Amino acid sequence: MKFEHNYDFYLLLDAVLNEPHKVKDIVVNNRGILDAENLSGENVLSWLALENHTEGVCLLRSLGSRIPPFTLCEAIQMGNTEMVILLLELGADIEAEITSCQSAIENKIHNLSSKKKRLIRSYFKQYGHEI
Repeated sequence: MKFEHNYDFYLLLDAVLNEPHKVKDIVVNNRGILDAENLSGENVLSWLALENHTEGVCLLRSLGSRIPPFTLCEAIQMGNTEMVILLLELGADIEAEITSCQSAIENKIHNLSSKKKRLIRSYFKQYGHEI
């Protein structure tokens, strides 16, 4: 079963990156493909979010892909401010991730600049959350 999920993951990822006009038909023919995971447990939307691929994230979300837990937090860790605001706009579950997001923004390992921290905090504030 895990092999099938990997195949579906890479099939969808390839389509999003190289033939986005085919993605809707692929999803219509196999709704479960949106939940297919790679060996790291990421679905395609999550993988694209980490790579800061906004168009792909928007496309998959428009077709019903979920935003997995920690995707928003990982975008913060990567310092991808554009992706953070996009995930917030697309309905990422802030409540489920608020503690992790707070930790991510303050973690010295991620070395976020003061400007990025301010931007991210302001994005969350727009959605009624303080981090």
